[in-house]
Amino acid sequence: MGIPDKDLELAFHNVYHNFDYQLLPLADKLLENLNKENTKIFAYTNSDERIHKALRNLDIDHFFDYVMTSGESGLEKPRLEGYIRLMQVAEIEDPKECLFIGDDFENDFYAPRQIGMESILIGSHISVGSHLAMSDLSAVNNFLFRHRISRKREI
Repeated sequence: MGIPDKDLELAFHNVYHNFDYQLLPLADKLLENLNKENTKIFAYTNSDERIHKALRNLDIDHFFDYVMTSGESGLEKPRLEGYIRLMQVAEIEDPKECLFIGDDFENDFYAPRQIGMESILIGSHISVGSHLAMSDLSAVNNFLFRHRISRKREI
């Protein structure tokens, strides 16, 4: 005796459409402070196409020049081809011109470094050096300000 198709469809619909995204504290302020004149902002996520609607609902989609999902590209982090694809889309030849910011050591810190990108890690307990580990987005903003990527010291 199996589960009726109607019940399976309802369960899938509930799981697929009830995916809740929330901004990290100060995320909107950090994005507003970024110097868009000389910076391209990309998101690379192991999510699927739902992220586009979530970014619109959070009213931050306009900050991003490009959003690449593993579901749409077939390139799940930490596959190095994904980071290379981002550089191609951004028309960036030198990975040293890229800074990858994230909260997962393997996907957001270690993998980008394998192709020569700079990276920083947010909120991790893994020791990567105090200049590369940020406790929160305020610390990220201060780092970006020192490197002339953020326009304001404080958020």
